[in-house]
Amino acid sequence: MKWWEEALARWAKALGLRYIFDEAGASSEEGVACGSWRLENGVWQLGVGDGVVRFADWDGPAEVREALTWTLLALQPGDSERGRHPLAAWYDHCRQLSLHALAEQFSGEAAEGAAMDKGGPELGAFTYPGYFLVLSPLLRRDEASDAWKTARELMLEVMRATLCDVWNKDVADGTQILTYVPAQAFDTAFDDLSLWTSDHPPKHADRTRTVVDHLATAIREEGLIDVAISVSMPVLEQAQLRQAILSLAMASRLHGAQRVGGQRVAVFGDQPMAFLLSAVPESALRTILAMVSARSASNPEEWPNGWMELTRAMMRANLNVSEAARAMYVHRNTLLARIEKVYEETGFDVRVIDHLMVLHLAALAMEQQGAYN
Repeated sequence: MKWWEEALARWAKALGLRYIFDEAGASSEEGVACGSWRLENGVWQLGVGDGVVRFADWDGPAEVREALTWTLLALQPGDSERGRHPLAAWYDHCRQLSLHALAEQFSGEAAEGAAMDKGGPELGAFTYPGYFLVLSPLLRRDEASDAWKTARELMLEVMRATLCDVWNKDVADGTQILTYVPAQAFDTAFDDLSLWTSDHPPKHADRTRTVVDHLATAIREEGLIDVAISVSMPVLEQAQLRQAILSLAMASRLHGAQRVGGQRVAVFGDQPMAFLLSAVPESALRTILAMVSARSASNPEEWPNGWMELTRAMMRANLNVSEAARAMYVHRNTLLARIEKVYEETGFDVRVIDHLMVLHLAALAMEQQGAYN
């Protein structure tokens, strides 16, 4: 029996459908890609990889056709011996690569034969644009497997309440959940949560990050589970699926190494300098720190306590001292005194953009170096 036959038979019985399977349809020049639909001469056709299923006298609505497709794709064999889903297998593969290899594959500079297949699997059921997310409950290594099962169900329950039901697969030896969320679902959740007070409509990226931040908080408050959530680059078309999974692996790696300044959410592209530093070898990081040290009065490791937090606050506040003080919950004069102290001991003034960028780069380099050690 083919991988899709039993599930399709159940659907046909439930909906009263009649269908035939055309194996030749897969080899024709106008064949239908696996998971994709085509309407021809009033007959709906569904590609199933090794042929085409034709439905007679059925004008199924788009929602029903999408649900049918997702059911079948969930049962589709993966490309590995364990039968994992193709994208789940690709994510697991990316997790095994070094930071440098990830960067090489993302830039397309990997050695011949090892470069990323940008075509990706045929998964026409996904709606574009969208994002891949990976949810990682921060459980102790010695916790029983039952803890993961409980955490998994709680995380999916909160996700369904926030974003509706989404495609998901277990990855990383069953310790993470890989999901795909259409951008439209983020927009709907954002509007339902009324999370924006500005008169200017937020961009897709702002909506996405805001909803994911809310999701992480909801999982922590409702499920009592601390979770790290990494988000891929936006997937604009099917051809970007594997590239998006690669970007997700990079975001997850950065998040796992640094916790992104203590935050529980890492969005690919939010911190380009951090991603740049995440891909360089330790020797390059030491060189960066040596250059910064040479331009300052002392070694960065000996700088005043809190200089990294001060740098981040000024960066996020666009050099506005009052905004940075509010974000750090300190009086403006207190922050000015800290700024002066950092300037006296390092020669860098965070109120000057060039100086702030140097300090920001030094902070990221030191964090990434700590991840190597």
